[in-house]
Amino acid sequence: MNKERINTTNKKQGLSVCTEAYKEHIMYTFNGFCKTVIRFAALNAWRDRSRRRQKEISLEYLTEEKFYPLGTTDEYFEAPYA
Repeated sequence: MNKERINTTNKKQGLSVCTEAYKEHIMYTFNGFCKTVIRFAALNAWRDRSRRRQKEISLEYLTEEKFYPLGTTDEYFEAPYA
């Protein structure tokens, strides 16, 4: 009885009743939208990752090619006139 009341009020307001086929269409449309959003988010992440790789310099390159030391030692306790 409540469903009949809701359906008649929807018809009076000019709203159509959702059929199962329409609900299924909404579901498929939303699934397609979600897939598109996820795909573009993955593409953006891939682009950001490649941009970061272009800007960063690897630690192996710095140590092997440029011969930068990885660390330094302090020489506080050495004798100045030895």
